[in-house]
Amino acid sequence: MSTPDAILLDIGPVVMTTLTDAKRKSSESWTEGISSLGENAGDLKRYSDKDKATVKVHGITLQHLLEELRIEPGRLNILQIDAECYDARILLQWPDLEEHRPTVINIEWSCINTEERCQLIQRLVDAGYTHFDHTDKDFTAVIAA
Repeated sequence: MSTPDAILLDIGPVVMTTLTDAKRKSSESWTEGISSLGENAGDLKRYSDKDKATVKVHGITLQHLLEELRIEPGRLNILQIDAECYDARILLQWPDLEEHRPTVINIEWSCINTEERCQLIQRLVDAGYTHFDHTDKDFTAVIAA
């Protein structure tokens, strides 16, 4: 099995849970990408332990990913983060948010606690974001032109 990269808080090896090859082959095609840092997170909780496998991946920070892809400040228009409840932490630890300032940021909202929500909104306001919207699941921040 190949080793995918995960966007995480720290660079280094991380253990992820995914479906076994046999289970993926016998399931619907959408299950191919199921994986999580938590063994019972999201769609993985539908499956028994015998259908799950662990894989070690190399975790990188958002900053490292942007540098690796050579995305210059001002060139990132939309940032969508779906990191199994680590979304707010990724944004809060990103040192160059104010420099990159994507026009639209969308993250998972449902699993972020109240303290992180307050910290996140304050960080976004400080970075110049003025329009916010959320549903039970997602949160979107927009910088007005």
